[in-house]
Amino acid sequence: LVRHTMHARLALFGAVVASARGSVSATQPQYEMPMPSERTRQAVVPSKEDGKDNDLTRRRPIRRLSPEGERAVRGWRSRVFDAEDADGPPTISVDYADHPFAVHAAAAGSTRRTKEESNSTYKPLRIHFETSPLESLKGRYGEVIDKRIDFIIREVLPVAGKIWSDALQVVPINARFTVPQGSCGGAVSESFVSQNTDLVVVVTTDAAMCRGSGTTAAAYPCAVDQYDRPILGVVNFCLEPTLGDSRVGSERARFTETALHELGHLLGFVDEFIKYWRDPDTGKPLTPRPFEKKWVTCVDGKQRYVIQPPYVEEGLTSSGAQYFDVTTRRVQQVVRNQFDCQRLKGARLETQPTATSCFGSHLDERLFYSELMGAIYTDSMVLSALTLAFLEDSGWYKANYTNAGL
Repeated sequence: LVRHTMHARLALFGAVVASARGSVSATQPQYEMPMPSERTRQAVVPSKEDGKDNDLTRRRPIRRLSPEGERAVRGWRSRVFDAEDADGPPTISVDYADHPFAVHAAAAGSTRRTKEESNSTYKPLRIHFETSPLESLKGRYGEVIDKRIDFIIREVLPVAGKIWSDALQVVPINARFTVPQGSCGGAVSESFVSQNTDLVVVVTTDAAMCRGSGTTAAAYPCAVDQYDRPILGVVNFCLEPTLGDSRVGSERARFTETALHELGHLLGFVDEFIKYWRDPDTGKPLTPRPFEKKWVTCVDGKQRYVIQPPYVEEGLTSSGAQYFDVTTRRVQQVVRNQFDCQRLKGARLETQPTATSCFGSHLDERLFYSELMGAIYTDSMVLSALTLAFLEDSGWYKANYTNAGL
């Protein structure tokens, strides 16, 4: 793969962040985002020259949650969404002035709207960060934690939200809606009304999840609209300093890239939400309903009784490891173009159990090392055309590919 140098990538990302920060006013469980440390890097295939690989940027660090963190995340997630529950996450019905899916359903076989007419209803994604749970912690744990809270709220979230807003469009919610008390596994302590927004992100922290894990954040969507699009989610930031790696750039870059990654999960980049994807032209579910479960060998080698969408295809590597490819139209074409191979089936999901998922909720690190939605924080993370194609194939978004990185 053609890859930028580390310095070129960091310079490019810095320019994007600076541009986004200047225009923020114009417009956010279970998936960990580990940070590398010297102890957790793994060796890679030796080079031909000397039998060693001295390029640290190619090493693949693996960090997992501590046992306490894993238990906390499983408990958090079980309160939000049971993967074995075919009914899915809570639904909040919202008002859309002219949603294409509703128009297609009402037409019931009559003349369909043109793509141009449907596309005109899509507008830039509006994200509201509900930071009161995080702000309520100020004054409890000292000046260092207070500064980190301010840093996340004032510096990180506005930039990350602006970048996603520029990259994705949705059918805008036409009226305010109420976020119920107790939502997101209890993260919402009091109900509140949200207006002029398409995605509400509750920002909080969970000490049990973070303790001793090296994790910087975790996130999960916890409510959807009547067309299954996530409209409410929770992101947990770990506030204690982590064992960072000075090679991977500034703290601002690390936290902003981490926030971008977690927002990607909230937008629907999680394996349990793939089965809810819809045809972007008609709004019809791509996985037949009512859902039917079957026994599947997951990436961790365990058998689970789950719903496997027809566009998530399984396979085995030459060493016998289980993997799953997402084979929807846009994802497939982007992957074929990227590798210049028109025979590829789709995008490989993670083949290492870095999250409690069956198919994988990240892109495979070996094949897509620089991807923002990889499982491991690296020195080069790019919001790519592949990630945008993944989200657009859900049927909920229109992607602006001019905002994709290389």
